[in-house]
Amino acid sequence: MADLERKPLKDIFDEKRFQLIGKGVAAVWAPFDVEQFLEIGLRDHTQFTLLQRLRRVSIALRQTLPTDFLEALDILYKLVPRTEKGVVSLFLPDFAGQYGLEHFEASMQALKVFTKLGSAEFCVREFLKADLGSTLDVMRDGSLDEDEHVRRLASEGSRPRLPWSFKPQVIIDDPEITLPILVNPAQDLSLYVRNSVANHFNDVSKDHPEWLLNTLEKWPRNHPNSTWSKKRALRTLVKASHQGALSHVGASEDVAVALLRFEVSPMALSLGDK
Repeated sequence: MADLERKPLKDIFDEKRFQLIGKGVAAVWAPFDVEQFLEIGLRDHTQFTLLQRLRRVSIALRQTLPTDFLEALDILYKLVPRTEKGVVSLFLPDFAGQYGLEHFEASMQALKVFTKLGSAEFCVREFLKADLGSTLDVMRDGSLDEDEHVRRLASEGSRPRLPWSFKPQVIIDDPEITLPILVNPAQDLSLYVRNSVANHFNDVSKDHPEWLLNTLEKWPRNHPNSTWSKKRALRTLVKASHQGALSHVGASEDVAVALLRFEVSPMALSLGDK
């Protein structure tokens, strides 16, 4: 019965949420026009999807905060302690991704802060599109950050086939481009980061299976975290009964058939990892 009463995911950004965001901004910046923000944000919003409602928050903020991006960003920084973690926080990095392209360094720093509330991988891709080299440099540095959320942003944001996002062809065509971002967290103590690294490599497996196998072959075999990441990274190839991948994880073709038939998680292939 409880399941039947659950609201659609898009209702995370319902009228009440817009009101809370508006009140929060007004609390940290007195000149804020809450009524104008709500008028813009809630205009026909019931017909929008989750992502469209999220973007509407950014649009409404753009039209009601100072026109200078850096001034507006400073206000959003003050809003961070008042913002709930999770999906509801995604309007913060979205604002930077949509309106901060001309302020690269300030925006990169903002995403580093905002990603700790929820995630910023979709927003960082706007910068990949605009300046691939500079953004990848920042993400390489991020892969060494002390905060797991920032390290995870580095690997997740640069994924070749990140779901719900555009597919950067240059990264799809050449997996070497993002390899420096991924080598460092391959043995990360954070499962959050390791899973992202594995997802990134799993994306690569769909276009460069042999390159991936050769790359993973160079990873240490006796490190449990590294081993876990390898198996996650090869899950698509294992399901497809790719002989090189099966050999790499020590699985038989029978196991691959079981994966295909019953959709068993490759994690069930555990070779001693937790």
